[in-house]
Amino acid sequence: MMKKIYRTGAALLMILLLAGCSSKKAETEPETDPADQAYPITIGDTEIVVGETSVGTLLDAGFMITVSDMDSQKNITVYEIDPAQELEANSYYTGGTLRKDDIIYGNISIITVEAGPMGDAVVARLELDGYDFDKSAVKFAGVPLNELTNEKVQEVAEGLTGDEYMQFYKGDEYEVFFGFDTEGGLTKVSMEKKYDIDWTKKE
Repeated sequence: MMKKIYRTGAALLMILLLAGCSSKKAETEPETDPADQAYPITIGDTEIVVGETSVGTLLDAGFMITVSDMDSQKNITVYEIDPAQELEANSYYTGGTLRKDDIIYGNISIITVEAGPMGDAVVARLELDGYDFDKSAVKFAGVPLNELTNEKVQEVAEGLTGDEYMQFYKGDEYEVFFGFDTEGGLTKVSMEKKYDIDWTKKE
């Protein structure tokens, strides 16, 4: 099943503090970096925004999220997640694969704030890697992946830094990454909403 990693109490406290301060005037809020934003990834007609899009939304759009399990004989079994499965509050789940119509799009991680069914969990991280799919049908911030060169991604996403093989941005709230091969072709895209996670506490 999907690996489960608990969020720390500090992350939950941060959510409570933000909620408590939401009624303050905008001028009292700290200035944010315009580059620190969630860029949408669109697959076909489905827009995915980390920190917002739910598992249920993806399943309703015809996607599957699967996990793989290997036994002692190294036989791999693929399981489809159950959106009705109850999840604990403040938990981060990684190790999922996003699929549709027998096409694998990449790896997905989800997160819960409150206890509830898996269908209510939201996408925390999405990584498109390998590209055994039509790149023209998948978009990052409205631009098809087959059009994203090293130079183009620096126009599309703000605040990137890197070299000929990668461009990335790490903000307080979000992280974005683009990988390129030796010929300049796009090989990887990831978009992540950052959470305060205790990576040492796993199940």
